[in-house]
Amino acid sequence: MLKTLSIHQFRLIDSAKLEFHLGMNVITGETGSGKSIMLRALALVTGARADKEDVRKGSNKCVIELELTLPSSFESWFTSRDLDYYPETILRREVTANGRSRSFINDTPVGLKELQNLGKAFVHVHGQHETLALFDPKLQREMVDLGFAHESKVQEYHIQYTKYVELKKALKDLLDKRDSLESLLESRQRDLESIHESGILEENLAELESRFTVLSNAEVLHSVTEEARNLLEGADTSLIQHLGQVIMQLDSVAKHDQGLSSLVARLRSSQIEIQDCSSSLEDLSESYRFSQDEYEKVSQALDASHRFLNKYQCSDIEELKALVTSWEEELHNQGLFEINIKKYSSQIDDLRLSMDALAKTIHKGRVKASAERSEVLALRLKTLSMPKARVVFGLEEKEEFGPFGKDAFTWLFSANPGFEVKPIEQVASGGERSRFMLAVRSILGKALGLSTLIFDEIDTGVSGKVADQIGLELLAIAQHQQVITITHLPVIAARANKHYLVEKAMDDHSTWTTIEEVEGKARTSAVASLIGDHRDAKVLEVAESLLSEGSKQ
Repeated sequence: MLKTLSIHQFRLIDSAKLEFHLGMNVITGETGSGKSIMLRALALVTGARADKEDVRKGSNKCVIELELTLPSSFESWFTSRDLDYYPETILRREVTANGRSRSFINDTPVGLKELQNLGKAFVHVHGQHETLALFDPKLQREMVDLGFAHESKVQEYHIQYTKYVELKKALKDLLDKRDSLESLLESRQRDLESIHESGILEENLAELESRFTVLSNAEVLHSVTEEARNLLEGADTSLIQHLGQVIMQLDSVAKHDQGLSSLVARLRSSQIEIQDCSSSLEDLSESYRFSQDEYEKVSQALDASHRFLNKYQCSDIEELKALVTSWEEELHNQGLFEINIKKYSSQIDDLRLSMDALAKTIHKGRVKASAERSEVLALRLKTLSMPKARVVFGLEEKEEFGPFGKDAFTWLFSANPGFEVKPIEQVASGGERSRFMLAVRSILGKALGLSTLIFDEIDTGVSGKVADQIGLELLAIAQHQQVITITHLPVIAARANKHYLVEKAMDDHSTWTTIEEVEGKARTSAVASLIGDHRDAKVLEVAESLLSEGSKQ
């Protein structure tokens, strides 16, 4: 249950603190006084979207704190989120003047989602225009699902449906990607075949270019190397022959001088090196013999290499190899596309079978539950001065899968005997819709285990006896759940266990709203103001009578 709500620098409120109680708490005030501000504060501290307009003009930020009592069943919720659990828990929301906000649970910063999840678990706020929710299939579904045996099947189905939607999207993405790549990959396949057939990936471009240069200059290279070899090692006047003679002459006298012996050794070493060079020149000269076939082969290989490199904008063969590898991976992935398409298609088919079976089970459960809910609703409406009201939950099995099954929901309603039940939006008056919603929210609140229900003018469109019946119904709900309601009707205000008065004041420079609990004469005056002039003795007498009657309940 809600214990205290502290509001600071929020809209028209400078500072206010409300202490709520068990039972029925009522809030009254003149139109425009700011009653709904309190509900806005409650909505904000339980996860509503923040707005810079929430901050009182002239202030840097507003702060909303809500202290509540939570049963031990909430402890697992806290521990699963690594939060400290206390039976007396405090929620806090801070909003700065630029619209930014921070959320806290027991002084621990949390995401807004956590605040919303916790808020939904203990409180529901019925806004002024929420009777429109009667036409919402979501609310209609909740009425036949929550608290019934098939609810677990609905949850199981929803998990499968979520997976089903994900798989269908993944499959569509794969098919779209495959289709968009199909023509490109066909082109890649042709390119790969052409490249592999050319053999250029096995070639060394630098070696090819070097060999082409040699072949292009083969004649002059052969001529020069051959002439050089003849000079080194010719038949008559070769350098090697002359060097041999020099060595022989010097060696004959080298015994007389150690320095000369060393020089002879160096010359012999040079002779060996020159002979080796001559041999290399012979080999090179032979290799420089021009071959037309080899020239054409190297030339073609070079042309092919440069053509492919230019075509695919590669700087060298290694870069082309990397490109070819990436293409081959793409082609391999194309095969994986088909594998994954088959896998996803199979999983989707399996899910469809499972979901279809679950949907049939859920439908049977809903048929039974809707009959029970209709009966309970009709009984609740009877206590709200609609003794002949009939409620039928229309269920239609669709072919398509929905998030929570295959059923389409329609509330069929008739308030009067002799009239056919029709969709509630077509036949229910404003007052009937208010009473219908009150009955729905009280039933759902109990099914959800909500500790607090908040109603903003649930009595819209009613008066007299019907208003009194609504007051009694709110009081009955308050026996099991905390009720907070905003009303303009004195008969409802008089039945509350606690009464809060909202007033607006102003001066030449500012406007502000105050909220405080009223008792005794102050409460009599507050109820009287809902009837007429609270200073009129007769009006006050009527107010006292209503409060006296209300206190007997």
